[in-house]
Amino acid sequence: MESSSFTLSHSIAQIPLPKNCVSTCICEKCGYSIQFNARSHNLREIIEHTRSGYTPTSSERVAYLGMLEETRHEIGHCEIELRRLREVTQKLEEQQRFLQAYEAGIKHITSPIQRLPLEILGLIFQYVCCGKDTTDILNHYKTRPYEVTTRLPTLDVSSVCSRWHRFVTSTPILWTSFGHEGDNFVSRDLNQ
Repeated sequence: MESSSFTLSHSIAQIPLPKNCVSTCICEKCGYSIQFNARSHNLREIIEHTRSGYTPTSSERVAYLGMLEETRHEIGHCEIELRRLREVTQKLEEQQRFLQAYEAGIKHITSPIQRLPLEILGLIFQYVCCGKDTTDILNHYKTRPYEVTTRLPTLDVSSVCSRWHRFVTSTPILWTSFGHEGDNFVSRDLNQ
């Protein structure tokens, strides 16, 4: 097995080491887990040898090389499991995003505003789109045409959903507060 590309960003003495055997459950259904026995990995001895500049004997070197190969194998096993779990996590997150969009759609079609008759919706839109606040917005655009701080309500309402868009575009009174042809805000908002 290849050498791991992991490099320590701090001293190996600062790495927390579990005192007992640790079991990491990978699958709740079948009970598959990865076992890690801290006692079989004598990190303290390695730390002492590293700090002291210890040079192993020939037989110790062979033993350490065997431990190195075994450790690399365990690291490789962990990397395989981590890669698999990342893929599973990614798939679950995709499913979750789909389900959240589905939930949002269901909430939208069952919301109380969907039961409002178009006549009532039209009155609400007329109040929002043609009221005093909209006149103030238009006056703001006329005095400061390049300062875009507020959007026009008619455009906002028409972009909520296709039902509202169809209704707003087919209701001429909602478009009466746009001002005249030379206003800069109309072309700027229509381009957005």
